[in-house]
Amino acid sequence: MRTSLCLLVLCGAALADSRAADAALYQAMRQYHGVLRSGGDAGIDGVRDLIVANLKEASPKYRKSILNQLDMGFNKKYGERDIHFYQCLAEGMAAGGKQGIAKVYRRYKSSLKKEAICIAIAEALGECGDEEALSTLLKISFDKRPDVASVAVTMCGKYPKVKVKERKATMRKLIDLYNKVSSDAAGKDRESPQMRMYLKMKPALDKTLSALSGGEQLDSSQAWDACLRENITKDWEE
Repeated sequence: MRTSLCLLVLCGAALADSRAADAALYQAMRQYHGVLRSGGDAGIDGVRDLIVANLKEASPKYRKSILNQLDMGFNKKYGERDIHFYQCLAEGMAAGGKQGIAKVYRRYKSSLKKEAICIAIAEALGECGDEEALSTLLKISFDKRPDVASVAVTMCGKYPKVKVKERKATMRKLIDLYNKVSSDAAGKDRESPQMRMYLKMKPALDKTLSALSGGEQLDSSQAWDACLRENITKDWEE
């Protein structure tokens, strides 16, 4: 009986939280559609803040609606906006957990011709603080554009406390990427696309690998490869 009462109390509290979140998000959406109609960007920061604070607690159907409405803001029929506007939309969507992060990644894939939006999406995934974003950032790290890929790699470093198994797997993929860009750039002119990619990626890779490894300071793909091979079977701090 006591267990049942506890469950009822918890369910009631969760329902109350959901209703409060839905109410806050309703206000956010009213403001959001006002921003869309205005053709400007004023007020989008407040919209983002309300969404980030409440989206995970919202009822599932309402959360899905919010994500769809935010994604709609990328549509060119609403006019070109400052990149900060799109950054706020991506940050709001990324606050929706696994569902929101998947939505953000689909938006990245449909915005490949717009480099600035792809960079904003990578930054939003890094700043959202949800470890679900790490695997998505890893995919974007393999973008062929140096500015996009380097930002995604840097944002991977925002998640140094994920489970050890995932950290090791992430490091393995980033080191493979490091090996590739290093090999591609070998012997190339400084102005070549391959060297530009390497010069952009190297500091981002070193910094992120350091964060994921718990503070190792190395400066080449070979050194990182050797370090991971030496430590892959050892216990790491969670």
